[in-house]
Amino acid sequence: MSRNISTVWFVARSEYVRWVTNPRMIIVLILLIIINTLVTDPLSARADKFGAPMNLFEPFIAVTNSPILLLLIPSVFFVLMSDFPASSENMFFLINRTGKINWMIGQLLFAFMAAVSFMAVIFIGTLPTVMTKDFFIGTDWSDVTRLYLSHFPKEYDSFVSQLLPPNLYNQMYLSETLVHTCLMLLLYLFSICSMLFVFKMLKMKTLGLLTSAAILAAGVTAFTANSVLMWIFPSANMVVWVHFQEILAAQVFPLWASYLYFAVFIAVMMILGALALKKVNFYSTEER
Repeated sequence: MSRNISTVWFVARSEYVRWVTNPRMIIVLILLIIINTLVTDPLSARADKFGAPMNLFEPFIAVTNSPILLLLIPSVFFVLMSDFPASSENMFFLINRTGKINWMIGQLLFAFMAAVSFMAVIFIGTLPTVMTKDFFIGTDWSDVTRLYLSHFPKEYDSFVSQLLPPNLYNQMYLSETLVHTCLMLLLYLFSICSMLFVFKMLKMKTLGLLTSAAILAAGVTAFTANSVLMWIFPSANMVVWVHFQEILAAQVFPLWASYLYFAVFIAVMMILGALALKKVNFYSTEER
């Protein structure tokens, strides 16, 4: 058992080190610049105008629930993980040494680590602007979020006001929103990885990339159109506020159903991935 755990960790750690040192990581910096320009800076300016501090976690929640960034954030992660699982010259030797199952678990552990790291970087990226102003840490929403529109009703339809909609702060505590937001985003990112893994094991990498990109785009389109079809895609299931009505304490779509959606999706992908891995011939490197 201890040998299997160390083997799995060896695979995950090796892939993680290769991933974080990839020059492609520069796009994360670009993402953080966009996030600060579109979300963090405007929210900070609004807090200054209102004359009250923000909760430290509000910008992160706004970023990860933003309709504008709904396509951008997973797309950046998709680009970063587009080679998953990465092929290398010693891949066949490594799989023979670790065993297929240990190798697969190690790859999935790496995917989990990558998703958590990506989410953490986004959170850290929202901090500098907030921490240069007055802020507080707590389980409740700030007065800026809850009361701003009552003081400035003409700004109701502004872009900044839609970043933290009433569907969030009228329906649950900030601490609850933060937990659900982190879990949903993590499941969404891991779902992307699990899908890429299946197609890579089927030696259909290109088809896998196209299929994943199409699902991302279709989900955002259905979400933007507020179509009932949006619930069959991961995108809408990830966004916490869309599960609730704006004022009434009622759910449009149960949160537990979205958790079940991701659980079933990931389980199916893992089963398909394991079956494909069992049959794959690593002597042949041809991909379609």
